Amino acid sequence: MKNTGVNEHRVELATINPGLVTGPNLIKCQFSSGDIVKSMMTGKIPANPKMMMPVVDVRDIAKAHLNALITPEADGKRFLMAVPTWFIDMAKNLK
Repeated sequence: MKNTGVNEHRVELATINPGLVTGPNLIKCQFSSGDIVKSMMTGKIPANPKMMMPVVDVRDIAKAHLNALITPEADGKRFLMAVPTWFIDMAKNLK
């Protein structure tokens, strides 16, 4: 007997939610995270606001995507990818 239930068409899905993405850029186009870092490095942001950003390295995001693909328990889950980082600490690290 053919299975005609809902599970017949079910798609497995895991969601990766990054914060401010940092790390090496493989392409030359602009992107929001890179614009923030570039502005800090070139002095276009004259002072660091007293605020935090959720930061994650692009390589960690890539690993999370791979792990979500090969780990059956990831199905239906959401993974938040970020470490709260003060702007001043980002600037110090960039210096």
